[in-house]
Amino acid sequence: MIEWPPEVEVAVPSYQRAELFRDRTMAVLARLEVPPEKVRVFVADDDERDRYERALESAHLAEIVVGEVGLDRARACIRSFYDRGQLVLSMDDDVKRIVRRIDEKKVVDLTGEEFATLVDSGFKIAAQKGLRFWGIYPVANPYFMRAGWTTDLRYIGGGLFGFVNDGDERVVPRTVVKEDIER
Repeated sequence: MIEWPPEVEVAVPSYQRAELFRDRTMAVLARLEVPPEKVRVFVADDDERDRYERALESAHLAEIVVGEVGLDRARACIRSFYDRGQLVLSMDDDVKRIVRRIDEKKVVDLTGEEFATLVDSGFKIAAQKGLRFWGIYPVANPYFMRAGWTTDLRYIGGGLFGFVNDGDERVVPRTVVKEDIER
């Protein structure tokens, strides 16, 4: 049994992809032994909630939260849902795997313990550097992946990132398309 960082919640915005969410991101989270009570999926409306409840009837998660349509509004809903100071790991609804580099030609899936350590380290390193936001290299291309952490200005893809919910509206993207570029 892994030790998940107790202060970290997982938020997944999703729209019209209940089965995809169940078969990909939920399956990955289950394999990585993320405690189900830490996972919430944010959907657009009551009809979507009903669809997700049917598709996820055997899945374990804390809650299906009704938010709004549109990724930008869903992400804003996530920020308003959690208390100020909450550590949130945001993931896309179609994550197939989370990997680490072995060498310039090979990656392997993270174990649950490695994933919990990655998440815990991301938040701790960000806090040490006075940062509120961190992410991982967004592509499973071992040739370009490197070990270690950077704290300079970098692109952080929307597929998986952590943030401290600080209530600062300046960090909420205002674009609908490619909101991860703005972030």
